[in-house]
Amino acid sequence: MGIATARRIASWVRCCLCLLVAWSWQLSLAASSTWDHIMDFDQNYRLLWTSTGQDITFEIQSRTQGFVGLGFSRDGTLADSDIVVGWMDDGQARFQVSFIKVEH
Repeated sequence: MGIATARRIASWVRCCLCLLVAWSWQLSLAASSTWDHIMDFDQNYRLLWTSTGQDITFEIQSRTQGFVGLGFSRDGTLADSDIVVGWMDDGQARFQVSFIKVEH
């Protein structure tokens, strides 16, 4: 990974400050009043977020035993996008932050 890419990822992570993943086999959890926005994509994936100044805090509620992800791009494609993938490993939440670079 190049220095520029590492800096961009670090900047993005600081901007987002906190990515919370709520692992639940049931999405019956009531959304907290601390979330400004809630989007249910289907019965298996709910995205909650709040922005304060330049910071955005996310929570994902997902009905999965595998991986869950969240990505950001200018045009909705994977090219030149920032992504976060989360999973559980022996009861611990794990995250991988990546930048998908496409040479033009």
